Amino acid sequence: MKAGRFNGPGTITVVVDSGTNELTGTFRDGDLVGHGVFKDATGGIYEGALEDGRPHGHGYMKQGDEEYIGSFEGGLRQGYGLLLGPETAYLGEFDKDAASGSGLLEDALGGRYHGQFKDNKPNGVGTYVANDGAIYQGRFVNGEADGEMLVRSSPSARPVLETWKSGKKVTE
Repeated sequence: MKAGRFNGPGTITVVVDSGTNELTGTFRDGDLVGHGVFKDATGGIYEGALEDGRPHGHGYMKQGDEEYIGSFEGGLRQGYGLLLGPETAYLGEFDKDAASGSGLLEDALGGRYHGQFKDNKPNGVGTYVANDGAIYQGRFVNGEADGEMLVRSSPSARPVLETWKSGKKVTE
């Protein structure tokens, strides 16, 4: 302790309504700094670089049924990382805790999307390969095909140009 604040290596255990939270690492003026571990009463865990008591730099976080390993800034996923959920996996760029930028998503249906993301959804130019082998290349808006798409029924099939709007093929 220094001036009433934790300073130096140690572990702090805080009792909360749902159990205990535990912070382990090096403290400076009451905040965890450098490398540390935070375990919360709900089973969540963070291990990695800290600044001002929040994830900042490279680290690993598990909350509920999601796991993330990658970069953090100010407590949020920021930069490049891998997010694993119970039925999905995303590898790519994050901005303010959301998949944004270039990335690769494997979805719950067994399909894979590679391309641009914004606000956790495919947004921009990309390629979606469905679990049946069909391939959709073009523009995606809020997770759905939108605009001119090159479509192949299988990897060896000849591409066909189709028009899509809000995830549905436009028939003429």
